[in-house]
Amino acid sequence: MSDTTREYLESEHRYLNRHSMSGIHVAVYINDDLLDSTAYYVTKDLVVRTRETMDMRNVYHVVIFVLNDLLALVPEAKKRLKYNPPMFKELVHTLEPSINTDDIKVLADKYIAEFEFQDTLVKIHTSSKWYGRKHFLMRPTALGSMISKINKE
Repeated sequence: MSDTTREYLESEHRYLNRHSMSGIHVAVYINDDLLDSTAYYVTKDLVVRTRETMDMRNVYHVVIFVLNDLLALVPEAKKRLKYNPPMFKELVHTLEPSINTDDIKVLADKYIAEFEFQDTLVKIHTSSKWYGRKHFLMRPTALGSMISKINKE
């Protein structure tokens, strides 16, 4: 995992279990059923914990999603992402590798203006049936390509 991603996850740990509160979402499944987001949380050191004792007879899965429609983020999450240009660029490149992230203008090396943010995000193509704005799940290869790119560095 890249340092940028790790720092982003650590800073967003309070929001990772809530849909549209972060560009990356963590979900927990128990026996193929989605666990309610209030039943678990992510610590600052990125450990996923449940609020109740886990039944060891069940099967648990932790799934990490990249939100494919960053325009659907709540305003506070958009603001946090705008103030984190390296992570914004990494997410954009993961979701749409054809976008040249070096062309994204960053103000004072620390902020992406609203117009630039919106203009970049509308360029993310949604032609795949797995990757429409109405779908919650990310494009299946998006996180894999992000991780494989990170592992090659």
